[in-house]
Amino acid sequence: MGRSGTSHGKPGGTQEDDGARDSFALAVSSAERGVVVVDREGRLQFMSPRAERMLGLDWQRHRGAPLGEACEHPACGQDVVHHWKAAVDGGGSVVYQVDHAREGAHYRCVVEASALLGLGVRDPLVVLDMEQYPLDEAGRPVDRRLAFEGLLSSIALRLLRAPGTALDDAIDETLHAIGRFMGADRAYLFRLSGDGEWLTNTHEWCAAGVSPQMHRAQHVPARPFLWHLRQLERFGFVLVPCTDALPDSASALREELKVQGIRSMINVALQVSGRCAGFVGFDAVRTMAEWGEPDLALLRSASVMIGHAMERRRIEDELRASQAGLRRAQQIAGIGTWRWDRSTGQVRCSGMCARICGAHDPVCTPRACWERLHPEDRAAVRRALGRVLRSGDVLDVECRVCDGAGGWRAIRILADMERRTDGRVRAIIGVVQDVTEQHRARSELAHLADHDPLTGLPNRRLFERRLREAVADARRRGARLGVLFVDLDDFKRVNDRLGHHKGDSVLQIAANRLRGQVRRCDLVARRGGDEFTVLICDVGARGELATIACSLGRALAEPLDMEGETLRMGASIGIAVWPEDAEAAALLETRADQAMYQAKGDGGGRYRFCSPT
Repeated sequence: MGRSGTSHGKPGGTQEDDGARDSFALAVSSAERGVVVVDREGRLQFMSPRAERMLGLDWQRHRGAPLGEACEHPACGQDVVHHWKAAVDGGGSVVYQVDHAREGAHYRCVVEASALLGLGVRDPLVVLDMEQYPLDEAGRPVDRRLAFEGLLSSIALRLLRAPGTALDDAIDETLHAIGRFMGADRAYLFRLSGDGEWLTNTHEWCAAGVSPQMHRAQHVPARPFLWHLRQLERFGFVLVPCTDALPDSASALREELKVQGIRSMINVALQVSGRCAGFVGFDAVRTMAEWGEPDLALLRSASVMIGHAMERRRIEDELRASQAGLRRAQQIAGIGTWRWDRSTGQVRCSGMCARICGAHDPVCTPRACWERLHPEDRAAVRRALGRVLRSGDVLDVECRVCDGAGGWRAIRILADMERRTDGRVRAIIGVVQDVTEQHRARSELAHLADHDPLTGLPNRRLFERRLREAVADARRRGARLGVLFVDLDDFKRVNDRLGHHKGDSVLQIAANRLRGQVRRCDLVARRGGDEFTVLICDVGARGELATIACSLGRALAEPLDMEGETLRMGASIGIAVWPEDAEAAALLETRADQAMYQAKGDGGGRYRFCSPT
């Protein structure tokens, strides 16, 4: 006889397996993104509703079938299955993209294949996170802002998940993705030596038919390019719309660009360990490029992410230093050692371990250690420790510990058992690593995926998610809410007259003024360019929204001093009210956008409701 229970899942599975799979299936079915889950052989397991629409597939009917055979979409064809297997074999993620046509329209589908281990099931799964957007006849995204946000999110995930040993490949993939998005002919990364004397081209991507140039820039003197480096240090970027227009002070740069056949160039400073460590750049060779503020914002965000990833690899490289430098490496990485003697019940910590955990005495009891853990993390640590004592596996768990100054520090605990000759446990020995900075870096990367890098405001993706949540909440409570679409008047004139760096300052001032006019429960987001959206929750009469619009307009219209020159900003504001003007969140934004154009058509500097009062 077998076990008394039965399993209705995969043959040979357990009830725990089925429970874990059912929970995961529920999470996938409620996902707002295009999510597909297959096993390591490519057989379909789960699929989100959006993925069904994207792929044109009824997943319940094809569940268990090879996805490459059941689906005609090229993102799931036999040609890409090797990406899924690579994700499983590498225990990480692989990003790829395919272009395809359907019913006369052209699309680009970007897929991140991630290995999913654990979940209480024995066999690994592969999660395909898909984002698809339409292309114009030239192969460029039709909705550039949506494509921009999707690309930024995928870059953040790629660099965040890449181990140090695979970072170079992740950077190459990032340059490739951004280069194609921007229509560039060449993308590259230059590193500046620590003494600032030498430049080296370490990564390069070239479009088809464009000659590589990386071999020309290996350990070249930086002095002839001081104009370029000073521009990076002063402004954080260098934008060259036309090589011939470079000043005489940049003659060395101008001649080098001409030798390489470069017509336009855009570079962004690369910050590593708090200093300018080089730059990320893109060239146009075949034609001059009209790159602007959205392209610059994308490069800035990517440069920040690459800098964080390089800093993480630097730390990992130091941790792999020789045994002679172990003590120094432990101090740099924040690693301390400890030993729990089971016979005496005492825990002895190294000086570094005590400092990390905020302990004054290097000798303490297990209970004292337990009380220093964050209350929300104790159950997870208890379960992990129980598994170690039962199975003899190595303990590896992350949690938070009191730092002794009223705050919390993120730590990683690794431990193994020291046994007697009879097999009984004599002691548990291990290390504690301070991973607070790594957690902060991950949080910053996650923040970048949902926020505008220039103003710090939520971006379009986050605004639309919060709006959907606000509509659902308002529907449950019978409340009302409003969406205001704000567009600065004559902002292009500011950019043309003062330059993009002054225009960036104006956008930052506008963002701060808008944020200062709303409540904490409301939301201000930058939609892109000089457009902003504002979500106002729990609205009373429509007149309340009119009052808010007037306040926003007055705040934006206040004069501002730009290095001795006085500027005035006006704004056209469109207002839509839920549920009167639209039931769906996306349609509510559209109604506010239409009302904004009506306000602009009436002369600007005013607000309009999308429907009569």
